Amino acid sequence: MNNKYYPASFIELFQTIEKNCPAGKPFVVTDTTLTYGLAVERIKRLSSLYHNMGLRAGDRVIIATKNDTDLIVFFLSLLRCGIAAVIVDPETKAVRLKALIKKSEAKAIAVDSDLRKDLLLDGGAFQIIEIKKGFEGKSTLLKKLIQSKPVEKNETAYPFLLENILPMDDTQEIDNDLDAYILFTSGTISEPKGVTISHKNLFAHLATLSKQFDHSPDSRILNTLPLDHTDGLIQGPMIAFFNGATVFRPLKFSIQNIGSILDSVYTYRITHFETVPTMLALINKLATGYEESFATADFRFIICSAGYLETALWESFEKRFKTRVANFYGLTETVTGGIFCGPTDKDYRTGTIGKPVDCEVRIVDDNGADVPGGAVGEIIMKGDHIMKGYCNAPEETEKVLKNGWFYTGDLGSRDDEGFYRIAGRKKSIIKSGGMNINPYEIIEVVNMHPNVLESATIGYPDDTWGEIVVACVVYKSNAALPDGELIEFIRKYLEPYKIPARICVMPSLPKRPSGKIQTEELKRAVEKLLKGSDAAEDIDVETVILQTAAKCFHADIGSLRIEYGPAELTGWDSLAHLEFVTEIEDKLNIEFTTSDIMRIERLEDIKTIVFSKLNG
Repeated sequence: MNNKYYPASFIELFQTIEKNCPAGKPFVVTDTTLTYGLAVERIKRLSSLYHNMGLRAGDRVIIATKNDTDLIVFFLSLLRCGIAAVIVDPETKAVRLKALIKKSEAKAIAVDSDLRKDLLLDGGAFQIIEIKKGFEGKSTLLKKLIQSKPVEKNETAYPFLLENILPMDDTQEIDNDLDAYILFTSGTISEPKGVTISHKNLFAHLATLSKQFDHSPDSRILNTLPLDHTDGLIQGPMIAFFNGATVFRPLKFSIQNIGSILDSVYTYRITHFETVPTMLALINKLATGYEESFATADFRFIICSAGYLETALWESFEKRFKTRVANFYGLTETVTGGIFCGPTDKDYRTGTIGKPVDCEVRIVDDNGADVPGGAVGEIIMKGDHIMKGYCNAPEETEKVLKNGWFYTGDLGSRDDEGFYRIAGRKKSIIKSGGMNINPYEIIEVVNMHPNVLESATIGYPDDTWGEIVVACVVYKSNAALPDGELIEFIRKYLEPYKIPARICVMPSLPKRPSGKIQTEELKRAVEKLLKGSDAAEDIDVETVILQTAAKCFHADIGSLRIEYGPAELTGWDSLAHLEFVTEIEDKLNIEFTTSDIMRIERLEDIKTIVFSKLNG
């Protein structure tokens, strides 16, 4: 762990980068390269643009773009001006985005041109910066920016609009209590919950992460996590910029890209690989032949966050790939972390989340009193990295911030040596594949369907994803729907990762006399239904394939055909692909090789492979 001095504000950081970081050094590497020189130039010109638009420190601007490089530049430029960045998933549906605009009180949005059209944003008092595709990282553009070569007067989209804007070389010092960014992590569609992080919170935690993981200008960070989530944003481009390092985002993480991503560790001389437990599970299952991927002169260790890392997976991965996995615990409300397990031996023990760094941690009972050592209670934290609160939601903030302590809603314990363990959650948030999913958001959408009487949503344990989303639905009399039809309705309102993996139709929901749902009884009913449906399936191979595909890809079993593939099944993405394969393995008691999994492009492909194994 290093003891170097770290900038305490963005202005100080920006000046350090401008002075000490070579202009030609890569900052962000995707399919193109954004250098520090181009990033600094764009940040300065965007600073001028905001000033010309009348935006000032304390205002808020939404960023909604599928282009990683553009998002990063907008984020940093807003930080430089003291304007809070409200980062949203570019897959966000119109109804939710409008709720986010209202909740955040944003004055402007930087948005992809095609997304603006889809969302029917009409501007007015709400200002819009359009982002054009396909122009990031071009060397010719850098020359244009430097030379201020004029463009057509009707070109008003980013990045071309910058060419007629002079860079703002100096900006005022920023109050560290100002909002740095807001990430909407939960809440419902109508009442979204946004975590507000101040400049003080951000820079305190960036220093902690840099020290803990020994980052420096020589760090070469591989992070393919989504930038609208804290572990993708903060532990990728933000920690890289903070250290004058380079972040690599060559490909989106998917089953088909696992080999290429592991190859990039050698190709790009990666030092740190940021992951979540689901990624480690998929790599451990599918990366046969890549066991030496991390045996390079440059590679240091893997960093895993955003979910519970099972001990068996942890130890299996380290043994197989011969590298250390540093795990840590935190939430969006703590920037990213707070309790760290590794990479150094003194705070490393598999099966734990480690020890607190730069913060205080307690384990308390329901009355806020400390529990005895080893006993289970709620994890609460105190430190400079704890959020300011939830955006424009004082009542929600008061529920979790009490006398300077943040009540995480997670249960844990502390042993005699100071190591902490996770024991469960008090909160209802579902953690699936490293994503936080609020069940009430799904309930709200499901209940909007005119055929639904009521519903509930729970997380169901899953070896690969940690949990999968299960929607328990009670239909009105004689109004039941095929699962696929209800899923298509849900898909209109929610991001893909929030779509239920299972629909469980029930005659009623188990409730207490007060009307509150009995969660544990509901979970037992779901388990019985899911296991019962699996057991009832005919061992006719094609039938099993079609029934499993209907579940995993959220399709109507009646309309499925064995020749269908991703083009016909909109729910067939990389994560659903693996879930589908895994279920077929379990039901037919066979095992697919990595090559088998990669070959499956249509349902009939898996049928062919299954028959070859059963008859082999």
